[in-house]
Parts: sequence; C-alpha cells; structure tokens
Amino acid sequence: MKLSHAVLLFVGVVCVAAAISLLSGLSSRNLDDLAPLSEIERPAITSFRVGENNVRALLVEGEDVWIGTSGGLVRFQPKTGAHHIYDNKVDGILSNAIFHLSSYNNQLLVGTYGGGLSVLDLATEQWRNLNIPQGLADQFVYDIELANNGDLWIATWSGVNRIRKGELFNEAAWALFTVENTQGGLPNPWVYAIEQDQQDNLWFATEGGLARFDGKEWQSWIHEDGLGASLKKVEASFDQDSIDPAIQSDHHTIQKQQQGLANVSVAYNPNYIVALAISDNDTVWAGTWGAGLARYDGKQWLNYTHEDGLPSNHIFSLHIDKQKQLWVGTSKGLSQLNESGDGFTAVEQELATKGIFALSDDAAKGLWVAAMVVLVMSQQLSRCTMRCQALFIVLALMCMNTASAENLGQRVYEKYCTPCHGENGDANTAASRALNPMPRNFIQADFINDLTRERVIDVVSNGRPGTAMVGWQKRLSREQIEAVSGYVRQRFAKNVMMPKCASCHSEKEDYALGEQVYQARCYFCHGYDGRANTEASQYLSPPPKDLRKVKMSQANLAKVISQGREGTAMMPFRTVLSQREIAAVVVYVTEGFPGNVVNKIDFYHSENNGWSMSYDPALLDADKPKACLSCHEAKQPKPKLVWQSSVTSDSD
Repeated sequence: MKLSHAVLLFVGVVCVAAAISLLSGLSSRNLDDLAPLSEIERPAITSFRVGENNVRALLVEGEDVWIGTSGGLVRFQPKTGAHHIYDNKVDGILSNAIFHLSSYNNQLLVGTYGGGLSVLDLATEQWRNLNIPQGLADQFVYDIELANNGDLWIATWSGVNRIRKGELFNEAAWALFTVENTQGGLPNPWVYAIEQDQQDNLWFATEGGLARFDGKEWQSWIHEDGLGASLKKVEASFDQDSIDPAIQSDHHTIQKQQQGLANVSVAYNPNYIVALAISDNDTVWAGTWGAGLARYDGKQWLNYTHEDGLPSNHIFSLHIDKQKQLWVGTSKGLSQLNESGDGFTAVEQELATKGIFALSDDAAKGLWVAAMVVLVMSQQLSRCTMRCQALFIVLALMCMNTASAENLGQRVYEKYCTPCHGENGDANTAASRALNPMPRNFIQADFINDLTRERVIDVVSNGRPGTAMVGWQKRLSREQIEAVSGYVRQRFAKNVMMPKCASCHSEKEDYALGEQVYQARCYFCHGYDGRANTEASQYLSPPPKDLRKVKMSQANLAKVISQGREGTAMMPFRTVLSQREIAAVVVYVTEGFPGNVVNKIDFYHSENNGWSMSYDPALLDADKPKACLSCHEAKQPKPKLVWQSSVTSDSD
C-alpha cells in the first residue's frame, strides 16, 4: 500500500524569477497575500510569487497541501490561504532540500537531501530526526513505501532500509539491504522509488536497473533484458535541453562507465530508473532517464517513447490516480495513457513550465501537479481538457526569522553580519563584490592580530571610517555587541593554523583507510575532491564545507567528524565509524586534497609515549611546538597516529 505521497525527482536548479517572468514584479513577502482557492474564479490561471526556490515534492492530505522545495517545507491550506513555513534554521527539520513527503500514523515523513529522515508529529508539532546513527542507510532519502504487512521501506543512495511494523524509533526493527548482502539482487545502491504489487512483491527503481523482492528472493532487470528503449530509437527525438548528469557529477560518470555507456555523451541511460508505478493488474511502469517509459506485464517489456505520444523520453514522475488513470510527468510536459492502452496523449493545457516532477490527487479537488516551480490543481480529470488553476509556490526563506538560534552572538551575526561577511566569515558574498573596500575576510591569516576583544567591540560599535562598516551601537544593545564580538573571535580566530607537519604523523595505511571511509561516507556532500561542488551543496543550509579551504586543526577536525556540527547536516559519526576510521579520515582530508589548509597537527607525547591529538592555542605562537622537538631534533622514529577517546568527549 502506497503512503499518501508524491516523490519529486529533480535535476538541476532553475531560477524562478527567470523561468516565470510574469512573477517578477511581486514581492517575496507576498505569501500572506495569497487568496484562498475558493475565492479565485475558475478556470483562470492565477500566479503568485512568494520566493525563489523550486517545488520538489507535494502531499495532499485532508485540508492541507504540503509542499517540499529546495528551500524548505510549506504547509498550505487552499481554502483559507493559511500557510506555515518550516526551515532548518528555525525548526527541527534537518535539511531544506526535500525529496519526499508522506503521512504515516499522524506523522509527516520528510525525506531530505543530505539530512536524512525528519519526522513531524502532527499532533504535537514536534520534530524527530533519523540518520545514519539510528540505522538509516545514508542521509539521502528518496522514497518511502508502507508494505501491506505494516513494514516501512526507505529508498536511499546506499540501498534500502526495512523497518518492521513501521517502528521508526526502535533501532532493533531496522534492517539494511545493499548490493552486497543481496548478492546483486539489488542492482545498484542508488534507489529512487519503491512500489508494492498485488502479490506483495516489492519493486525498487535504481540507477542500475529494476529489482523485485518477494520476501525471500531477488530478481533484477536491466536494458539487456528489454528495459528502456534503444539509443537508436530515441536519438531522433532527443531532448537537447536535458543535461547529462555525467557532465555534472563524478558519480553519474562512474555509473555510465560501469554500465558500458562511457561513449554516450548525451542524457541517456536506460538503466537509470527515476520513477515507478504499478497498476491494479500488476503492470509495472518504469520511467527512465532518456529511454522513455518501460512497461512490464510479467513476461515481456514494451517501451514507449516520444513517437508514442510522450512529450519527452525523460520521465520524471508517474502517478495512477483514483480513477485508475496513469499520468506521466516528463521533462517537456504532462501526458496520460490512452483508453486503448496503446499510446499516450499530451495534455495541451499550458502549465507555464514543462518539467513535471511530482503528481498527486484527492477526491475533492482532483489532480495536483508540481511542474518545476508550479503547483497546479485540476478540478476536472477529463482527458486532455484540464481546466487548471495554478498556484506558484516558491519560497524566499532568506526573510525568515532565525530568532530561535541558541547562541545570542550567532543570532546577531547571522542576522546582521552575513550579508557582507558571509556565513563562513570569508566575505564571499554578492554584497562584498559590490563594495569598495570589500568587507573583512575573517578567516585570512593576516587578520588574526585584529581580533582582540577590544578591537572587535570597538569596530562593531563605531564602525570603520571610509568603509561600508557602520557603527551598530544605536541598533544593537551592549550585550548583543559583546556577544557577536565574542562569536566572531571564538569562531574565526582559532582557525589560523601553523604550516602542516601531518606527514610526520601518518602512515600509508592511515591514508588508504581514510580514503576508503571518505569515499563511502563523505563524498555525497563534500565531493570526491573535497570541493563540495555537489548537488547537496545547493540545497543544504549551511552548505557543506569546501575541505580544501577549511582552516582547522586535525584535532578539531576529528572532533567535528565525531560529534557533528549542530545546526548543520553534518551528523555525528562516532556511532558509525571506529576511532581509527575517524583518525584515518582526518589524515586523508589533511593530506589528500591539493591546496588543503587543514594544516596544523596538534600532537603531544602522552605519559606512555603514545601519541594523541589535542588543540592547544598556546602552540599557535611557537615556531616549533615542544611536542615536535623530541622527533624533529632527536630524529626518533616517526610516531604513529593514535586516537584517544578524550578528543571526542561531549564536554570538549
């Protein structure tokens, strides 16, 4: 039984202001001006601009329409126009990039990009979060299926989880299915959709084919078995606007190479299944990336393409409504299966944008369509004569109040300082590029001498003549000024480190293990090369760090890996990785990336001559820390990297 949900599979980022010019004159604060749907005369298409993020998923549940975007979650009530915005800077949700929405036992299940699974108790409005430490395969959740026996199945980029009887908060109920432990029955770890048929078989759409699990045995299908149209069949109608993921992602490049498609330079991968639907007669529909729509009747495959009436061969979403009608969302519009079942007819109604990424319906209102940045409600489900009412749901969460942050200095900094100095203190903002002189870059080494407490308080209070730095003493209280000054010093001053000497304190096996762990656990967010130029960096707030530019001691880096970073998607890995694995990742990050400036290793000899890591500010002013003299002057054998648990203490 499918949970009430619609999954959005999004490729790329589209700016709403550019995509929908008629919205450009409206303020991003106009969400409060939305008229109730009941007051808008049908069938006119009415649009409102309320921000600049993409609609990514939707769920129609009772009187509520839940809208997942690349910038947060909206709870919208069409009858009254009431709304509420959930944001990871204010609420308990882990990531603002939302791929999945569904309801279960009076809970809203929110699958996120990089933040794991967030669960909202609809009765208490309290959030609870599940991530790798709780048993989740990884932090990227694409789909959730409620099986007929009460089990929950979760699709991630590292396999699928099964939770017996849906007991999400009982760790003993969790199990993980991967390519390895299914002996290849699950053909690929990147799972995008899950469906159950009338025989209780579970079907899994992956980036390497389609899989079926009957509770005991696995079976899979790939292009060689008939899944997806051939390149020759689709190349004449190829969508030149579709971007080949392999161009933008090392992961997708590797996937195509492994599947024998390395020489295919266009957006075509018949094994890449991004959408899945199963009809009452157990016909399986699989939407592919560039190879059209595949249909399996239990015996053979039949593939539909643009020649058969589909607007595009890139299938983004599939939905079977309450009237048993199959709807197909593509990169170029919406279509429906003909009554004869032998082809498709495109919906001619203009939807303002073509990419259809999520579909849902309810008995009262009809079909809901998330078309890129558009949410469309069709009151009538008549074939090809949709009378649509559009509501453009795009969020501007930059205007949201972040007053719930725990630290006063952090709150003041984020509200007043980030527009010029940036969230990370590097002054890499649009404002800084427009100002002369540019705002201070707090993380530059030559700025360390200016970060005395008195100096920072003076500048914040009185400003700096000849610059855009104004005095804040009339706007902020003394308490706020002292708090933000302390925050700037605490956060940025300690990041200036000495030239690295990590090569003295690590060995080849540490580096190799660190690389292995990094590629398995870290590259999703930080990238293969540490640049953080991944899709996750676009949707997480704050974005993942560029590890080539982070200035942090190895001890502090180890502490962050172990304990995580509160308020970010960086989860604590101490329950997932061993102490040696964490230490090895530190070595790999320190030494592995060109230009890396995680450049100070803080080692000291323990009483038993072992080595451990420690952050000692006093060492910053020493040319040669005392901890190094015994090795560098006495030429003792190179010490090994030894991890001590005191580094990861919560009290640190």
